[in-house]
Amino acid sequence: AVNQELNEKEEYITNLDLATGDGDHWANLHMGFTKLTEEKERLEALDLSSELKEIGKIMMAVIGGSSGVLWQCLPARLQSDEG
Repeated sequence: AVNQELNEKEEYITNLDLATGDGDHWANLHMGFTKLTEEKERLEALDLSSELKEIGKIMMAVIGGSSGVLWQCLPARLQSDEG
C-alpha cells in the first residue's frame, strides 16, 4: 500500500525535494519500499521485533546516506515502543 501511494505521488514528492534538496528523495524511497515489497513474505514470517530490525536494515542498505539512516531509525523507534 505504501509503495503504491509513493508511486502515485512521484511528481509531488520529487518537486517538494527539488525545492529544498537534490530531488532524489522519491527515487530513494521507491527503491527502499520496492525492496520491502519484494521481501514481504520473509518479513511477515518474523516476530515483530525481528521484522522491525530487518526493515531498518533493508532501508539503510538500499537507500543509504542520511535518508537511509532516518528510515532505519523509524522501525527501531517502533521496536523500542513495542517493548
